[in-house]
Amino acid sequence: MFTSFLRNEIKNGGETGNFNFDWSFFLYIDLFSQVDGYLKGDYTIYIYGSELDDLPFATLISNPVGIEANRDISADDEIWDLEGSVADHLRNSSSYRKYMEADWLLNKYNFVRLYPVRAKSADIFDGKFLGFGNSVFLKTGLNDLPNVREEIEFLALASQSKKSIFFDEDASKENFIKMSEKNYERLAIATHSVEPFWNGLTTEPALIFNDSHKDFILSASEISTMDINSDMTILSVCNSDMTDFNAIYKSFLVAGSNSVIYTHWGVEDEAASKLTGDFFKRLWFDPEMKKHVALRKAILEMKSDLNDEKFAHPAFWGNFSLAYSSIN
Repeated sequence: MFTSFLRNEIKNGGETGNFNFDWSFFLYIDLFSQVDGYLKGDYTIYIYGSELDDLPFATLISNPVGIEANRDISADDEIWDLEGSVADHLRNSSSYRKYMEADWLLNKYNFVRLYPVRAKSADIFDGKFLGFGNSVFLKTGLNDLPNVREEIEFLALASQSKKSIFFDEDASKENFIKMSEKNYERLAIATHSVEPFWNGLTTEPALIFNDSHKDFILSASEISTMDINSDMTILSVCNSDMTDFNAIYKSFLVAGSNSVIYTHWGVEDEAASKLTGDFFKRLWFDPEMKKHVALRKAILEMKSDLNDEKFAHPAFWGNFSLAYSSIN
């Protein structure tokens, strides 16, 4: 419940400029304060297990905002019921300065998801990049995604490759299954995802490929039975905040991908482009840099961008996560 509330507050705050600092701090006190007190920062935290899959830990704050600095707050305090101007101030603040000065856990730690299904990572690949982008949905009633082509082409260029890109009618489930068997170092998919029992067509969370074809739904269990030996899968998927989306990113790890980059909720186009651009640039200039290190550095730079203050809000950076199938 608390996690869902915070996620919704963050998502909505991207449009309103507000952020519920008290909820963020409460979850920190309840879930991470003891760990923080022991480690005191500068660590990579590997999160294993499904109970906290939906919580973007990086968006928690380790100190209260707008509350007296000398007040001792425990996990038992109902800080979301604060009365008076302080509570109103916390709930309605849109101050850029507060976002910049907040003690985000991202500033101290790197949070990485771990779903250990492989003893050793794949390291030999047949090609650099495979991209699938579906922008038009004629039969399903889903909204079109007009920026898909530009996004996939950019990711291909950032991966030093423009080969093996499939758009719209060519972005079929059949083509994806066939091409993904060739072991590309990077795999990018931009399309819609749907929840279990969507339109009575699937009992699982699934990806939607071009619906001009008869069979266009690729379920999580189908993905998990595929042979996808890639170093990194990038899921730029609309509706990623849906129920059980975690089954989709995990299915790519089971299928053989060393890592998956995914989002906890819908991606804002400008933020996604800015972040992925910086991320891939860092890997380009320093191939030995760990992916989770490059992603965190890119997020830290984006949220501190003085040229566009909106990126300081966690709605634009808190949704990006990286998961590994192995820590080797």
